[in-house]
Formats: sequence, structure tokens, C-alpha cells
Amino acid sequence: MRVLNEPVFSSRPRRLIHPDLLQPKSRLGDLLSRQLLFLDQPAHTRLRSLITRVLSARRIRGLAGQITTLAQDACGAPGAAELDVVRDVARPVPLAVVGRLLGLPPADHDTLRVMSDAYTRVITGVDRTTDDATLLALESFIDYALEIIRDKRTHPGDDATSELIAAADSLGGFDDMDLAANLVMLFASGHQTTSGLIAGAILSRLGPGAEQLTAAFDVEAALAAVSPSRFISRTATADILLGDRLITARQPVLVLLAAINRAAAAPRLHLAFGHGPHRCPGALLARLEAQIVVNEVLTRWHDALPATGMVRWSANVNTPCPVSLPLIRGVK
Repeated sequence: MRVLNEPVFSSRPRRLIHPDLLQPKSRLGDLLSRQLLFLDQPAHTRLRSLITRVLSARRIRGLAGQITTLAQDACGAPGAAELDVVRDVARPVPLAVVGRLLGLPPADHDTLRVMSDAYTRVITGVDRTTDDATLLALESFIDYALEIIRDKRTHPGDDATSELIAAADSLGGFDDMDLAANLVMLFASGHQTTSGLIAGAILSRLGPGAEQLTAAFDVEAALAAVSPSRFISRTATADILLGDRLITARQPVLVLLAAINRAAAAPRLHLAFGHGPHRCPGALLARLEAQIVVNEVLTRWHDALPATGMVRWSANVNTPCPVSLPLIRGVK
């Protein structure tokens, strides 16, 4: 936990992301340099106060009814014969929830998914390429976020983006690019890992020897078992001893959250949301969504079985999610 607590370990992206994308003159490099995820103190502390304000417990808990309705609709009509947990539930519901939280038009959600997928592949270090399609999606994401910020500044609503703008303007020192950068981060992080958590929690009940769909759902146990974000990267800014191992300045360190969670003495000791100053500010939303959505699937599809024994996974080893997870009724 020292790596996640001590300021000697920097959150600035270095090794995982393609160096061409981190150049100061690169729009992506500029974007990442402004995001909470990649800031060190004191800039991180100042920006985090804004982010935690707009992700308040009051605002998040106020989404419970909408999450329930979205989950019920996603689970299909009573008596439906088939449900693909990923396609029908785990992917669209978290995306719709974070879209509503941020006040983004539902008509934009499909386009936002494509841009968010490209962003996530790049920042998690899975895709270190700079192919034209990825760059175009990233550029489009930045342009979209800037457009939303400018529109919400002129026409504010009762949403987290409008509150973020008002809070930032009140505090001072933040421009539209700062806000757009963190809107991109909030949208992508607000649904990508939650999708993996929901799908992974349900999948854990379907394998040989696993719990059945009728078993009670424990969100903390699911977070420990699934580890929706598998690792976190840090870089030492000075020489430091970790146990009997010398970590030298500029040396990267990878914190394997999934390994820590597996070794935890109890599920509630997991680090699924990280630890220290960078602990995920959206943890309450992820817990609430998983609790509501997984319980809805377990209630409505308790008598279903997996359609196939083979589950394909996404290529992202840091934020894994099954590509498809079909359930069917009426199969013995």
C-alpha cells in the first residue's frame, strides 16, 4: 500500500502509454496532463475536491430509482427466452447511468461508447499503437467534451457536468480544457469497469462448481473476486526502499490489485477501488449499480443457464469484461 500512499510514487503516465501520445504538443498528452487520474499533489488534491463534490452521496443515491428502471428494462420482458448479460445489461446500463449523471444526450451514447473504448484501450496500456482509427476516436472525444462544457456553461442543467463547471468557476484556476479532460475521464471510468464488475459477478455463478444464480449477492465479495481494474502503474521520483528491494528514481512500479484482492484475509479488505489519495471517487456509484443490476438479473433470470460453455473475453487485461455471456431458459 505504500506505493499508493506515498507521494514519492508519481501517477504521471510514462511507460504504459505510447510515448508519441504523451508529447506536450499532443492533444492527448495535454488531456492526460489535466486529468485527476494522472495528477500528483498538490494539483491532484485541488481537483479532487471538485470531483468528489459532484459525485456526492446525495447525487449518487438519487440515481437508485433510475438504475432500477434501466436494469428492469434491460432484463427483458417476463418469460423472455434469452438474455445476453453483456450486450443487454452490463454494457448499456452503466453507460446510460453515467450519461444521465453527466447530463449527456441519450442519442450520443453509441458514439460515446466507441470513443470511450478507444480512450480506455490507450490509457490502460493495452493498445500502445497510434493507428488512425484510435487517434480519430480520441480527437473526437476531446472535441465532444469541449462542446458539452461550452453548452452546459451557457445552458446549465441539474447534472454533474453543470455542477462541475459551476464549482470550478467558483474556485478559479480551471479552463474549459481542464473540465473537458475530466469529463472524458468521468464518462469512461464511470462505465467501463462497472461493466466488467457486473458481467464478472454473474459469470462467477455460472462456472463448474460455482454458486448458482439463486445465491445471495455480496457486492464486496464480487469486487474482491472480479477486481474490475487489475493493476495500477506508478513511477518512483526518487530512490526508495520497499522492504528489502531498492526502487530507483524513474523506475516504474505496477501494483497488482487483483493479486492483493485474492490474498485479502476477508473480501471487505479488497483494494478494488485503489487506495490512498487516488482511491476511486466513483466507488459509491459502482457499488450501487452493481448491487441493483446484478440483483435484478439474479431475480429475473434465476432459472436460466449459460448458452455455451465457452466465454470470450475482451483483449483489455487491465479492465477485463466478457465479450458475450448469453443465458437461456428451458435448457436441461
